[in-house]
Amino acid sequence: MATIVHQPITKARAPWLIGASALLLLFAFMILNIGWLHMHPDETLSYVSTEGGLADIIHFQVSLQDNQAPGWFSVFWAWRQTLGDGEFTSRMLGLLTALIALAVAYQIGRRAGGDAWAVGLGIVCLIGNAFFFQYAYDIRPYPLVMLTAMLSLWAFQRWLAQPSLRRTIIYGVSVAAMLYVHYLLALFVVVHAIYLLTHVRLTVKRIARFVLAGVVAGVLFAPWFPVFVAHVQHLRAVEAQSGTGRGVAGIGVSTFATSADTVQALIDLATNGLAVVYGLLLLLGVVLVGRRRGWRLLIMCALGVPIVYLAVNLVAG
Repeated sequence: MATIVHQPITKARAPWLIGASALLLLFAFMILNIGWLHMHPDETLSYVSTEGGLADIIHFQVSLQDNQAPGWFSVFWAWRQTLGDGEFTSRMLGLLTALIALAVAYQIGRRAGGDAWAVGLGIVCLIGNAFFFQYAYDIRPYPLVMLTAMLSLWAFQRWLAQPSLRRTIIYGVSVAAMLYVHYLLALFVVVHAIYLLTHVRLTVKRIARFVLAGVVAGVLFAPWFPVFVAHVQHLRAVEAQSGTGRGVAGIGVSTFATSADTVQALIDLATNGLAVVYGLLLLLGVVLVGRRRGWRLLIMCALGVPIVYLAVNLVAG
């Protein structure tokens, strides 16, 4: 008769168990709440644009029936072919994608020097965050936005530690992946570049490798670049005809030019209306770990990306 050997929880295994437990707790809670959701009109576009084959998905975007990058729709098409069209299964794609993104985020936090319990608690706290709760279920690109953004941050974090040729190429590929999911994810790269200029001792080799990563991303995105330009031109033409107000980096149909009201609305949504509580916790975190080089990158990405977007979207067109 086989004997079951119970291995003790060693110091090396404990962080993995803490991270896995936090993710499973969040996953279970979110599955239980899928039944309370209802599909809204924007989500139906994912179904409309993925009828037919992969060539039809590309044609849908190239023919300007929509104005988005093709990454999410290609993934959603493959998911539909495998598991069907039900709303529950479609939301499971978003949830599983967001869960993988959080697993990557956990590793990023650990690599930055974070305690396993603290990083795990941060994941569990997302259960009560309406902003995450809303977009993790979405049948639109946003769960994949989370995943590609986290993978790119992970690749950039590793590249900062050692800018080898292999890590440079991986980072470049991750940037291209972001652009194929959502065009505005280019702002993450802007924040990466700002961090590089302000917090890293630059050498000729490091600068050359960062440029090389940009070349890799550019080459991979080049086949879609003419479509991206056509999307931008089409949106600007529509806005000019309708007189819709917008900011420099936004589009009038889905974003607002930056103002005090829109900034306040974003803060309220991201903090469940508890801006003071979130602000105090963030301030405490900055005081406790802000001087650690690894955490500076995470803090800059968390705050820098929305700040950069709000800044470039400040002037109405």
